[in-house]
Amino acid sequence: MYLRKYPDHIFVLILSLMYLTNIQSMRKLYAYLLDGRIKINNLPSRQTIHYRLKRLSKKKVSKKLKRLFSTLLVIDSSEIRGKKKRLHLLYEAKEKVLLDFEIGNNKEVEHAEVMLEDIEGSILLADRGYWQWEFIEKMKEKMKLYVRPRGRKGEEFMEREINRLIYSKRWEIEWYIERLKQRIKMRGMNERTLKAQITYMLLG
Repeated sequence: MYLRKYPDHIFVLILSLMYLTNIQSMRKLYAYLLDGRIKINNLPSRQTIHYRLKRLSKKKVSKKLKRLFSTLLVIDSSEIRGKKKRLHLLYEAKEKVLLDFEIGNNKEVEHAEVMLEDIEGSILLADRGYWQWEFIEKMKEKMKLYVRPRGRKGEEFMEREINRLIYSKRWEIEWYIERLKQRIKMRGMNERTLKAQITYMLLG
């Protein structure tokens, strides 16, 4: 009942400010708001903000984004320094939008299948790490694949001009990962906080 007096747009505004100011801690952002540099009428308490944001479902946000943007998809993963897990990302290269992410130490294709389960009719770009027969067979029934094979077949794949042109868009996710690591200092951050930070970026 107490939460109902705060409309959703206030929490969206707070998330937007967190993204735009590049403040990674809600405690620091709240101090920033209390300092009066940006005025928000009827500002909820920090505990109320934390409670509301904990209820934010990454899965629901991601599902809506996939409905809006799923034309030219790229998947990739990156090591998280200081952790034994990897960050797996699904990115829309045409609109330059992050659609989904997973954190884990399973095989790349296992995380990819989870992120791609609601998508059909798209183009998918991926590097040699995703060239696994079962994954290829499963995905090619749902979408057009440009996955670079290993070895000599990979060289032949890149000799075709159309493949080179389309596959060049795969670099969009490399650039995004680089920007993401500049924005979020992942080393030393616990997994729950890291998931929350990237979920906020889905909204951003």
